Amino acid sequence: PGLDDARSSAPWSGRVDRGSQKGRRPEQRTTGRPATLAAPTIRVAAGRSVANVVVAERAPSIEALYQARYAAAYERGLAKVDAELAVGEIRVPIGQPEHLFRANQVDDFARRDLRAFALEQGHGIDLVRINQRLYLEGTSGPYRIPDLYFPQSGTILDGTLGFKSARTPQIMDFRAANNNAPIGIVRPESYGGFYWIGK
Repeated sequence: PGLDDARSSAPWSGRVDRGSQKGRRPEQRTTGRPATLAAPTIRVAAGRSVANVVVAERAPSIEALYQARYAAAYERGLAKVDAELAVGEIRVPIGQPEHLFRANQVDDFARRDLRAFALEQGHGIDLVRINQRLYLEGTSGPYRIPDLYFPQSGTILDGTLGFKSARTPQIMDFRAANNNAPIGIVRPESYGGFYWIGK
């Protein structure tokens, strides 16, 4: 997560830094309950009942569940960090750019929230991996560390206060490692909101 302008432009063996710019395109999501079909041959609108036949809305995917949680955590984290900076509760280390410090603090807040959420939901690494290595090839060598990786779909969610595109080196490595599965960029609404790359 973070601005990739501050990161290396080639695969490497370590974590990378963050920064800030702005972009656009917020993403919407849907929620609901597993469908219950009494008579599959009757077509009715989702969430409505016709002649005692009820079709509920589809339950959200695990990716959508974490996308919503991550977006909310990023908003809360940014508000918390900005408030603490304003009153002097935390200070930017000498020599470190403020935008990078803020991004790292927000990342840390959101990461802790996501880990607590995964524990609460009983989700193991077979469903979601939080801040773990993703090797570009096989199980060794160069790697990246996406914020969230979903092994079953290959989808990645990555938080930032900046802007990333399919040409950003980090994203290029992600797509090489996950066989070009979609990558969701999570940002606060004030920084442009959520958007997909490759979906």
